Amino acid sequence: MPFFIILIIGITCILFIRMESKFEEEEEYRFKRSSYSLISGTVQNCKEWLLSQALILARDKAVKESYIYDRPERIKNEFSDFWGLLHKDFGVEELHFFKYPDENFFSFSSLSAEPKILKNRKDVVFLQTAVIPSSYFFVCKRYPGLRASYPILVDQKVLGAISFGISIEKLANVLQSSVSEKVFYLLNKQVMKKNLDPEFFESWKKKSMKEDNLFYYYHLNETLPYQYLDEKTYKNGKNLFFIYPLEDYKGNIIGYIGVKRNYSFFFNYIYYITGLFLVTAIMVIVVVIVLSFSQTKYLKNQRDTILQLLTLVECRRFGEVENFYKTYIPTKDIFDSIIGKIATINKRLKSHIDEMYGKLKTTSKKAFIDELTGVFNRYALRNFHKILDGLNYSVLMVDIDHFKSVNDTFGHEVGDKVLKFLVNKIMDSIRIKDKVFRYGGEEFVILLPETSQDAAAKLAERIRKDVENSEINIGNFKKIKITASIGIAERRDGESIEEVIKRADEAMYRAKKAGRNRVSD
Repeated sequence: MPFFIILIIGITCILFIRMESKFEEEEEYRFKRSSYSLISGTVQNCKEWLLSQALILARDKAVKESYIYDRPERIKNEFSDFWGLLHKDFGVEELHFFKYPDENFFSFSSLSAEPKILKNRKDVVFLQTAVIPSSYFFVCKRYPGLRASYPILVDQKVLGAISFGISIEKLANVLQSSVSEKVFYLLNKQVMKKNLDPEFFESWKKKSMKEDNLFYYYHLNETLPYQYLDEKTYKNGKNLFFIYPLEDYKGNIIGYIGVKRNYSFFFNYIYYITGLFLVTAIMVIVVVIVLSFSQTKYLKNQRDTILQLLTLVECRRFGEVENFYKTYIPTKDIFDSIIGKIATINKRLKSHIDEMYGKLKTTSKKAFIDELTGVFNRYALRNFHKILDGLNYSVLMVDIDHFKSVNDTFGHEVGDKVLKFLVNKIMDSIRIKDKVFRYGGEEFVILLPETSQDAAAKLAERIRKDVENSEINIGNFKKIKITASIGIAERRDGESIEEVIKRADEAMYRAKKAGRNRVSD
């Protein structure tokens, strides 16, 4: 009988340990998932916010006129207050205006209007030449961080680019405000030495807490084995690390940012309970059996509660976590601390997401809408085509005939009225699910989901006639008439949106060559 009881206790202990081991594995898995979601989400939010601000500046009328008339001092007069807001409230370290191909047109980092020739800024030259907005990690002369660059276009010609960014330390602080775990980062020593000015290199070197052959470590008093960096996770005892790569504009990794979680405080408690369970079992077998079941059930309830709360946080159901914490009755043990930590994480994450959503909401509309006509812009078209992937649709390419002569004869203000007039005629003719994009100066793309070429041709002819038969009041009791040439293309199997638009554009040019004011497919 005693042997049987001891066997039961032994089996119970083994099952208990296996249950806790499984719980530890689940915790590690959830930590990896939540860490990746948090870091990648924060980095992506920062990139999108930086790009949205760069887009606003790149399309600002004052900026374009400063480049056209070579007056950098106007940028200083127009945007000094805006720069102060970016620097003070959002931690932006620099705001540079570059003139194609490599001239420093104006820089708010020094508030100097004197142009300077740049060196070692191939990233900016690349972005201007390729006409591609981009956000990436970098190391400049003063600091490593996250930069956004956006080309400045006038009449589809690249005049320069806007570039500004935040320090890696600012990004780490944003992450740290959202989690209770330790946020750290490591930077490539060779890249730092090559790009930073000597005095700034020494300053960043002194701030590092550790170093090895390849990296300086910040906010982390230990080094990580190189073979685990590509795997993104590393476990050392009860310390679990998640590492996220920092890539420059060429895709090269210049460092990593990550979070460190220490499980010892929780599992030491479990080990203590297990040991107490074994000692008590030897002394009072019957009492131990009763206590073991009670304690196991108690810990299981704790585990289920923690997992449930973590799942709610992961699913961003913040209100349910807050309601649980309001009605929570303290158990006066370590479980109180764990619940408190989860509540704190929940509150900070909710606050961070609300803040980032508010910032993105105010800029997202400007990023995708053409300011003059109110329809989608070309940047929105590059994102919108993902929705139509695999579906049948047709495309209309609409171009105003002799639009340049309208601007030359009556001025750009009348030209703007003509553009708005055309958009109104198009919007009066299309369905709610059809989408209009300003593709160029006087060119517009109309996406027609679930529409055949024949149906698209009928719509195009209706728009053409409506435009031809209408007059535009341009003021001073004067009215003018315009015509439009329209190209049609229906998507073929396996064809991308770019290929469909190209065929519609070619059809539009055939309409132009055939005499204008007509529809062609």
